[in-house]
Amino acid sequence: MSTPLATRVDLTARLQLHALALIAGLFLAIYGRLVCPFIDGLRWGPLLGGLLFVALVQIALRELAYRYWQPPGSHSNPARHGYHIALLTWGAAGLVGLLTHSQLYPDFPLGSHLKLLVGYLGLGGGLLAYLEYAHLERRLRREEVLAADRRERLTRRLLESFTLFTLIPGLALTLMVLRMHHEGYVSGGVVFELLFLTLFFMGIAQAVAWYWGQTLREDTAQIIAGLEQVRGGVYHQPLRVPRADELGEVALGINQMAQGLAQRERIRDAFGR
Repeated sequence: MSTPLATRVDLTARLQLHALALIAGLFLAIYGRLVCPFIDGLRWGPLLGGLLFVALVQIALRELAYRYWQPPGSHSNPARHGYHIALLTWGAAGLVGLLTHSQLYPDFPLGSHLKLLVGYLGLGGGLLAYLEYAHLERRLRREEVLAADRRERLTRRLLESFTLFTLIPGLALTLMVLRMHHEGYVSGGVVFELLFLTLFFMGIAQAVAWYWGQTLREDTAQIIAGLEQVRGGVYHQPLRVPRADELGEVALGINQMAQGLAQRERIRDAFGR
């Protein structure tokens, strides 16, 4: 039976994750009060109060999910499960924020409410949720269960991170230019240019991530195969991982270990004869 995350992640780490909801609310308040032309006339009190309510709802949902939503399997990665919880709670916070904002300010245009939802989905579900993922991995690194789930692949992580870190900023800029076009400040050609460049550079980033991930996967597969050979007593097939980074150092260490084991076997065989 799987163990809930609340028993694996201590209270200090959970409080650090909950603080992200408060930080996001503060950022949205500053953005809304000082930047957004729709709500820059609001007083700080009501604006902060509404966003604090959303943050408290999100914190409560995350804590409930950590306590009662168990991972799907005993060998699943708990950090990945925490990432799924983060995505769910940030999405729920966006919906609560949209409903709260629309009830508090019914005279505001629909775009203002939707922009708040996009803020929670983009900033929270897009970027901060991945920060939660990395934070959980660091906290749970000492547990062997993190290494048990073989579905975690370098290529997958690279594609996820590159997608989020290119898509979210590009989406934010595109929405800003669309709003300016709607208000008559820029022409449709500017909107098309920004959208074209966003999609183009995001596609390039995806290609780089995929290519780099494939290279990493091939090299790590060779290292794993070399370890299996050493485990099986095969010491005369050195690894060829020509990398000038940590993976290259690992491959070099495995080759040196295999040479030492082969020499030990020769000495043992000589003394045996």
